Amino acid sequence: MVNVLQTARNYFKWILILGLLPCILSFLLYLQINDISKSKDDFNISTGKIDIVGFTEKVHKGNAYKRLPIKSKTKVLFVKLKGNGNLYSFLSKDKKQYDKIFSILNEDDLVRIYHSPPVKTQNTIDIIQLEKDDNVLIDKSIFDEKRYVQIKITLIILAVYFGFPLLFFILSVIEQRKIHGKQ
Repeated sequence: MVNVLQTARNYFKWILILGLLPCILSFLLYLQINDISKSKDDFNISTGKIDIVGFTEKVHKGNAYKRLPIKSKTKVLFVKLKGNGNLYSFLSKDKKQYDKIFSILNEDDLVRIYHSPPVKTQNTIDIIQLEKDDNVLIDKSIFDEKRYVQIKITLIILAVYFGFPLLFFILSVIEQRKIHGKQ
């Protein structure tokens, strides 16, 4: 009897875990679509003169488990405004884009930064759009492209999650028909 209860508890645990996965992925999908649908004016705005422009390491401290903190470091372009203690950062895989932005920005230039809200686990704030003299240096479309990639990955995971059981069900039905057809 105890063995049956333990088995039932294990099945319930796995059903709960596997049932939560699509809910979590669907919620992440909703958040990503929500970010894309926002206009630049829906994000936080900081305007001011540039104090420092350079490169730094963006540190993201995640906690997978309380005993096992996960840290990731990424080299990013940063902008610090005068009278503002925040570092605003931009990540790009294209070195030419870094060089172009770095050559245009100088100290005491007046800029407008559309950015995400500060996150406690990061040492910098993500730039959504950067404007200097009504010229867009970093466009929101770059932010949107990153979200589109995340949406595609999430949709692939959801398709595999629901597709494999359906495939196995169809294959088992075909196999059953073959077995019953031979008898």
